[in-house]
Amino acid sequence: MKHFSAYTAEELATDDLFVRWVQHPDDAEVASFWEGWLLYHPNRRDTVETARQLVRIASQPDREVLAGDEVRSLWGRIRTSIQEMPELQPLQPDVQSFVARWYFFRSVGAAAGIVLFLGWMLWTQWSQAMQTFRTSYGTSQTVTLPDGSVVTLNGNSELRFARVWSDEMPRAVWLKGEAFFSVAHRPIGRGERHFRVHTDKLTVEVEGTQFNVSDRQEATRVVLSSGKIRLMLNGQDQVIDMKPGESVEVKKEAQPDKPALVRRQQVDPKEETAWKEHRLVFNETSLADVARLMSETYGLTLQFQEPQLADIRITGTVPSEDVDVLLMALARTSDLTVNRNGSVVTVAPDANR
Repeated sequence: MKHFSAYTAEELATDDLFVRWVQHPDDAEVASFWEGWLLYHPNRRDTVETARQLVRIASQPDREVLAGDEVRSLWGRIRTSIQEMPELQPLQPDVQSFVARWYFFRSVGAAAGIVLFLGWMLWTQWSQAMQTFRTSYGTSQTVTLPDGSVVTLNGNSELRFARVWSDEMPRAVWLKGEAFFSVAHRPIGRGERHFRVHTDKLTVEVEGTQFNVSDRQEATRVVLSSGKIRLMLNGQDQVIDMKPGESVEVKKEAQPDKPALVRRQQVDPKEETAWKEHRLVFNETSLADVARLMSETYGLTLQFQEPQLADIRITGTVPSEDVDVLLMALARTSDLTVNRNGSVVTVAPDANR
């Protein structure tokens, strides 16, 4: 996989993430990625600026249509300039007239080509309109992408992608939250085969495989179920190749100039993606981590009556479709008392034990 630091200006100008940055500067997520990347690659600023100009030129709308008199005047100047071409001067008048007409109609054809090109550019810009899917707390949704790939969104998540995809460009989506991807394999000969998932901290690049991405406030975590994928850490040159059964977690650093903290380990992908089947699997999981999950996925705040309760670790499988049933199961698993009042859940020792 070629890293952005090795891209030419022309290659950057055709990259989906770069084009998104230039055309939508108010997209904080994308802007954060490129601004962070430039901090680590200040020597690439000239290349980036050239690429930005290329995208802007390609994105310019049609100019105002010329009035009839202006069109006639323009074609008149074209005909005159053709007649005065040095290559035509030695020719006989009748031959000169014939060749001039040939140049004239070739110019008309070129102008028509320009009109078609501008039309194609307008269609391209329309086709790049983004489509967004969002899930509320405690819900999930299955989304089929334009290439047939299937994405299952977990609660409190957002997925964005272009409405129309072309064979020449990498397939790309932008994720906030958590989702499981089953990526359709694009056959050889069908153009660009890569599929990219852009998050705040990293970019996942694959061809055809199954994996889970969780992009939350404190960290981004990727779990590979099958196939192979590559991770590009935003703002760094580091590339991570993953194998099935591996997870990679990238923690958010308080200081942006410091390299991200990366943790890599072996996991059971079925346990990590059990949420798709409305189950949560805990394996020596601390209640502090459970509290973080409840906040991110269900919008609930867990308050521990005693601070040390957060260190308790639990093991077991609990249903996750109904949050109240989930809380009851957590209480039984941890031998604690769990009481919910709206979005606040109080965790306390069981008085009967």
